[in-house]
Amino acid sequence: MIQNQFFFQLPVEEAIERIAQRVTQHLQAVSTQEPPKSKPEAEEPISIDEACALLKISRVTLNNWRHQGLVTVHGMGRRKYLYKSELMESLKQPKRHGGRGNRGLSRYNAESGRAA
Repeated sequence: MIQNQFFFQLPVEEAIERIAQRVTQHLQAVSTQEPPKSKPEAEEPISIDEACALLKISRVTLNNWRHQGLVTVHGMGRRKYLYKSELMESLKQPKRHGGRGNRGLSRYNAESGRAA
């Protein structure tokens, strides 16, 4: 069922002109938007094991942080990886979850990777 659509009888030229105007407006709006931020190509991703070794934590701890939304894990296929800069940034900004206080990352020092 088609909803919220109106059909008008327009001459072909007018319909083409209206479509062209809308496309032009859309392209102008898109061109003024900032491009999405992407990771610098120079930054290499690190594996889960490398991240755990860097922070001196277990895979279980990192997995818990991931499920709590404290760290962002990227994936390509079955491989999972992190960016060191994102990981270090998440250590600097502990997040609160459900009134349970700052758990997980708040006790780690982002610079040294050691427990406070």
